[in-house]
Amino acid sequence: MAPILGAMALLRDIGSLVVVALALAGCSGGAEVRLEAAPAVAPTPTAALGEALAPPLAVVPEARSESAVAAEPTGVVGRDGVGDSLYAQLGNSGYDVTHYDLDIHFSPDDLDGPGTIVARATIAAETTDDLVSFNLDLSGLDVSAVSVDGRAATFDRSGSELTIVPAEPMPSATEFVTVVDYAGAPAPVSVEETSPVNGWTPSDGGVFVAGEPTGASGWFPVNDHPSDRASYTITVTAPDDLVVASNGILVSQDAHEDGTTTWRYDAAAPMASYLVTLAIDDLIFVEQGTFDGVLLRHAFARELAEAARADTERLPEVLEYYTSVFGPFPFDVYGHLVVDRPFSAALETQTLTVFGSDTVAGTGMLTNIVVHELAHQWFGDAVGLADWGDLWLNEGFATYAELLWFEHDGMFTRDQIGPLIVGNGFPLAPPGRPDPTDLFSPSIYFRGALTLHAIRLTVGDEAFFDILRGWTAAFGGATATTDDFIELAEAASGQTLRPIIEAWLYDDVMPELPPAG
Repeated sequence: MAPILGAMALLRDIGSLVVVALALAGCSGGAEVRLEAAPAVAPTPTAALGEALAPPLAVVPEARSESAVAAEPTGVVGRDGVGDSLYAQLGNSGYDVTHYDLDIHFSPDDLDGPGTIVARATIAAETTDDLVSFNLDLSGLDVSAVSVDGRAATFDRSGSELTIVPAEPMPSATEFVTVVDYAGAPAPVSVEETSPVNGWTPSDGGVFVAGEPTGASGWFPVNDHPSDRASYTITVTAPDDLVVASNGILVSQDAHEDGTTTWRYDAAAPMASYLVTLAIDDLIFVEQGTFDGVLLRHAFARELAEAARADTERLPEVLEYYTSVFGPFPFDVYGHLVVDRPFSAALETQTLTVFGSDTVAGTGMLTNIVVHELAHQWFGDAVGLADWGDLWLNEGFATYAELLWFEHDGMFTRDQIGPLIVGNGFPLAPPGRPDPTDLFSPSIYFRGALTLHAIRLTVGDEAFFDILRGWTAAFGGATATTDDFIELAEAASGQTLRPIIEAWLYDDVMPELPPAG
C-alpha cells in the first residue's frame, strides 16, 4: 500500500539527478480492532431476494425436525478470531475457505452515496476442526437466509460476527458449502485509527472498494484475515450506464432488457480478502497489450483516463526488469484501477491496483507509486501474509523494489541506497515489531527496505537475487512468515543470516549497514 502524504513525497538530488525517491504508505490500525456494524437499514424482504437471485430461497429445505432430538452434538464452536499477533479478533478459526462466489445486484443512489445491494454469497470451505458452529465476518448488512450444504442453518448476528449453526455438526476435513443471502447499503468498516479508506467507498458517480487491513466484511460475508486465501468469482449486475471492474479476468458481459448488464470476473489465484476490489462507476477500459502472456488491462475513471494512460506507458519496461529479478509475473492479468476520488492512497489489490485521483500525475514520468504497487503483486499478493505482524515482508520488499527499479533505470547506484534511506530522517523503529496503533509506520517501509539492503551487501548481488527469486518460487500462491524468509535466505546463500536479519528487524537501536563490497 502506498498512500501519498505530502511530507513523505520526497525529492532527492543524486549527483545531477532529481528523483522521486519514496512515497511512504502511512496508515494506522487500532490497538484493539473494533469492527462495528454500520447503521442498520430496513431488511430486504425475502421475496425481493427471490426475484433477484435464482434459484428462489424457497428451494432451500428446512433443517430436519429430527435434528432437534438428535444425540448431543460433538465438536467445537469455531472461534471469532484467528489469533493474529496484532489483531487477535480478525478472521475466524475452524475452517479454510477455498472459493467465494459472489452474486451482487447493485442499485445506485439518486445522489452520491454507497447505493444498495441484493446479494448472495456461495462459500466453499473445508473444516479444520470438528465444528458445531462457525463464524463469518459481515458488517452492517441484513441477512435473510443461510444454508449449509443445501439445508437451512440457524444464524445469529453480534456486531460484525455472523455465527452459523449448521443442521448437523461437521467433522474435521469435511468439505461444505455455505450460502448467505443478504442485502442493504454497504459501508466502510469502522476500524479505529486505520487506513484512509476501508472497504466500500463512494466515488464521484459510483463506488469502489479498497481497504487494508480490513474492509471486505463491509460488502460480503468473509473470513477476513490474510491467512485464509481463496479464489473468487465476482458477478455484478448494475445499470447499463455503469461499468464494473474487479479482480481477475472478465469472462462475460451480458446486457438485459431491463436496462442492466451483468459482469462476471474470475480470479483463480488464491487471494487475501483485503486484496479483493470492485468498482462500479463511469469507467473506460484501456488495454496495453500483453507481456509474456499477461494481459495488461486498465480501468480508468473517464475524466482521468488521458492522464492515467500517460502514467502507465512504461509499465512493460518495469515488468521486464522485475521478472528478471523476482521471477515470472504471478498472475494472468494486471492493470490499474483509477477512481475519481482522492484518498491519499494506492492499494495493491490483486491483479488490479486501486489508485486514488490524487496519485495521477499525467506527466508520463514513472512514479515510485506505480512501481511500488506493481512489486506488491509478487510481495504481498502472490506471497501472502500469515500474520499482520510480518507486514515488513510486504512493505519493506515493495519499497526496496522501488529502489531497485530506479537503480536499474540509472537514477542512483547500489551504494547510494543506504544513505538515501537513512537521510530521509524518519524514525526507524524495529519493523519486525509493528505497533498495532500505527501499522503503516515509516519503519515498516524504510527499515524494512534497509534489512534487505543489509542482506544484499552481506551476500552479494548474485546470491541476493537468488534469494528473491527463491522466495517467490517457494511461497508464491501461499502465505509465509519472517522465519520462512530467514530459513530460505540462509539456504539460498549458504550463509548464516539470522543474527543480521533479526538485528535489523527487532533491535531497538538500528544496526550499521555492512560495508559496500
